[in-house]
Amino acid sequence: MYVLAVYALARQRWMRRVIAEHGRVALWTYLGGVLLGTQLIFVVVTVGSFGRGGAFQFHAVVGLVVGAAFAASAVGSALDERFDPATAVTGGLAAALGTNLLVLSALVYFQYGPYVLPAADWLADLLASA
Repeated sequence: MYVLAVYALARQRWMRRVIAEHGRVALWTYLGGVLLGTQLIFVVVTVGSFGRGGAFQFHAVVGLVVGAAFAASAVGSALDERFDPATAVTGGLAAALGTNLLVLSALVYFQYGPYVLPAADWLADLLASA
């Protein structure tokens, strides 16, 4: 269902306009969100001494906030072009947060045995000890 929603969003004329005119902004926001956001969320979860459930719930709350901001700016972009830069930024952040969830789920939240790559196993052990 999620894939169909992303496809339906990408088919909208206003969303194609946002990506065509502000694609670089969305890309840089995505890259910054992945490279810095993963570290920031990891530090907050580690310093806050969340358990696995609390860390996952924190990630979900951040996702809801970013998703609400993206929804509001997307509605604005559908009505007026002035909201396009905000939609590009919030869309990049939402995509980055999804990538962060995948990375942190694999390395921090759920650790169930060895990894295929030894470097990922070493990184997971290092992060678990932090």
